[in-house]
Order: sequence, then structure tokens, then C-alpha cells
Amino acid sequence: MNRADLHVMTPAVIDSWAREAWNSGLVVYTPEGRVVPIPLVVEPCVIEDAAIDRLAREARAVLDASVRVACAVFADPRYQWLWAGFTDLERQALRPQNLRRVTTARIDCFVDRDGAEKVLELNATIPAMQGYSDIATHGWIRAFGRARGLSPVDVEAAVAANGSNAADLLACLDESWRTAGREGTPSILIVCRRGDAQQGELSHYATTWGASREVARCFADEVSFDDQQRPVAEGRTYDLLYRHVFGRRIDGASPLANALIDGGPFIRNPITSLLEVKGLVAVVHQAATGELPDLDVLDVAERDLLRRMLPWTRLLAEIPGHDVDGGIVADLARWTAANPARVVVKRSWDYGGKSVFIGSEARDVEIVAKMETVYPGCGGWEGFIAQAARDTDNPWVVQGLVDAPSQPVTVVEGNGALRPIDAWLDRNAYAHLGQTVLRGPGVVRASGGRIVNILGGGGLVPVLRKSVYERLAR
Repeated sequence: MNRADLHVMTPAVIDSWAREAWNSGLVVYTPEGRVVPIPLVVEPCVIEDAAIDRLAREARAVLDASVRVACAVFADPRYQWLWAGFTDLERQALRPQNLRRVTTARIDCFVDRDGAEKVLELNATIPAMQGYSDIATHGWIRAFGRARGLSPVDVEAAVAANGSNAADLLACLDESWRTAGREGTPSILIVCRRGDAQQGELSHYATTWGASREVARCFADEVSFDDQQRPVAEGRTYDLLYRHVFGRRIDGASPLANALIDGGPFIRNPITSLLEVKGLVAVVHQAATGELPDLDVLDVAERDLLRRMLPWTRLLAEIPGHDVDGGIVADLARWTAANPARVVVKRSWDYGGKSVFIGSEARDVEIVAKMETVYPGCGGWEGFIAQAARDTDNPWVVQGLVDAPSQPVTVVEGNGALRPIDAWLDRNAYAHLGQTVLRGPGVVRASGGRIVNILGGGGLVPVLRKSVYERLAR
């Protein structure tokens, strides 16, 4: 991208784009009911078309490999630490047939200094941002195109050419319907929890998907099922149920919980918590490097891909193993404590970046205080690692730090103010196990720190195919 091309993105154009995005649902809801606009980044991430399509293919390969590894270990007592932090419902739903029915997943990556994507984790319960990213990106294309003087027809052609993550998700749902031997266009019931922070995105789904079929939303405690196991809400029966609620937030005695345990035939994205634990990244990486010779479920090409894309990740425990360079160490916990600058420590089963500690920041006062909230009296990094390595209730993993560089961006804050920051950007692709080719550009988030959180001092970045950007800028 030539920053000179952005001269047409004047403060007035930027303000109009941002406010239109926020009015279209680019917001989160707080537990108190406040509506908080999601910050935006003015400078788009322009990516070669071939690179977008390649990452989509690789994300699918990572998902497929992860599913096969998860199915191979789910009943093996040696790997029970993977689901140590699960609720009863998550444990009951831990079945291979559910793991193989992933309708959508998001593969989250950092891009290192050599430009290589490194997969940090996989999201398969609420792999959000399809709608949010479309709102941000499509709105940016329209604002930029209008400012450049393009006709409405040309602008909308550019929007279509860039692709849509939300349309990809809908296409995956439709494919799952056809694969089950059913005809026609399925109606969809979107199920979320009360107080769901992402109501804005769900509204976007209901609006855009509703142009081609009936779409409704309800809360998890409002859904029931008929004698054919089809979802019912407010007396209306639907063909498919799209779950947008974590298993741990569902009442274990509810009709929805029972349907999720059985992997109901009309439920899409069933409970697949095993795919999301950071510990599975460790097991998949070890399978790819040959450190688990009895876990032989990957072919040569997959092992090569996974060794390239997955950062070194291991269970954090007082056990022997291989360090980030492949060297043999007698105690991984002791090695981790002695090498903070090279690692990130994460609780295996958590989300939202709440239980992530970057070793290079371990001496910061606020980080030490955060460690104390997890293990009172730990006294800092070494004591924290010692306690984390012995935590069997919900274990931790240690991952090699991906050296991703920061870059200057301009953030549009919720009050419309423009703020320049140095930000870290992630790059994330969506995947599924079907045959539909995904054309959406994925999602890029920016953050003022290495733990990427769009409300933690950063924002959502428009993602443009290079061919589309060149069409707009010429």
C-alpha cells in the first residue's frame, strides 16, 4: 500500500466510515449493558491475493490435522491433562463425531520478522469476527471508493471482489445442510447467551443472511427441540442451529445441553473444546516433529507444514523434553523459568488473552501484579512458573515467542478521535472441513501490546486483497 493514496481519507471521510461501521453493529456490549464501539485502524492491511488464498488453504490443513490428532488422543489417559479444565458438559460432549463436525474455525497467527505466519491457537466455539471484519472492510472500501470518485457500481464490484467472511460462514452452513442429504435453503436459528458481548455481530448475521432465508436469534435458555431434534424458538421450528455460546456458559440441565452432548443432527459447531485448548497445539507440534512416534496420524506434507507454521509449544511441567531449539532438557519448567525472553506462557484452557504472560515483560510491575492474582505469593516469574508447572486443575503451556514486529497505525477511537500508536497485528484465517472454497480475506486485529485484543488499545484493521486495492487506487 502506498500511504500517499490515503490522502483522500480525510478526517471527515474517516469519521463517516467509523460512525457508519458502529451504527452497523461494530460494537460490543458490556455486562452493564453499555454499547462500546470497536476501534478501527485507518490504514488497511493490503495482502497479495495469492497469499490470502494460500493462508486459507493452510488454515484448513491445520484444522484437519488438529481434528485428527484430537480424535487420536481423546480416549488416551496420557493426554487427560488436555481437558483438565473442562466443565462437565464439555467433558460429556468430548466425542470424535463432534470433533469432526466443525462448521467453522478461526486460525490465529502472528507474522514474524521474516513474513511467515505462525499459528498461535485455534478457535472453534465462537470463532468471531466474520461479521465485524466485513463491516470494517466493506465500509472502508465504500468510503475510500467514494472519496476517489468511483461510481456506486464500481465500488460495490470492489466489495464483492474482496470477498466476505460472513458469506463464507453462511456457505459452510449451507454445505453442511446439503452434505446431510437435505435440499432447499435452510432456515437458521442463532443461539447466544444473555448478555452476549457480540450482539452487534449477530445482528449483522441476521440481517445479511436474512436476505436469502429465514434467520432468527434467541438465548440459550429459550431454545427447545422437537421430536426430530430440530431447534424450536417462540413456537417456530428451524432447520439449523448456529451456536454462539461457550459450553461452559450453558446450563447442563437445559435442552440445549442435552442436544450438544448428543451432537444433534441440526446443530452446527457442536462443542469441540478439545480443539481450542492451547495444549493441543503442543501435542500437534510434537506429533509433527516426531517426538510422539505412536501418534502417527500425519503424512509427510502435513508434518512439514505444521513444523513451519506452529511455534514450539509444550506442556509446562517439571518433565524432560526438547526446548525451543530442539535441545534436550531435563526439566521444561526450570528451562522456562531461566529463559523468559524466549517464551510466552498460557493457560491451556482459557480465552480472551486473560491468562497469557509474555516472559520478556515478566519484570514489569503490572505483570508481576497480574501473576500475583493467579498465584498469590508467587513473588514473580520464577515462582509463578514453579506453581504453574504443578497446576493440574487447568495446566499451562509454554510457547516460543513469535518475534512479530510492531508498526505505526492510526486508530479511530470510539469517540471519533484519531490516535497514532505502535501496534502489533495478527493475521487470522477461517477454515472448515467441507469442500466450499472460502473467499473472504480473513481478519486482522491490532493491539498496543503483544497480546492482541481489539479493546486493549488497538482496533480492527480493514483487510484488502491487493487486486481490489489497486482497482480502487488507480
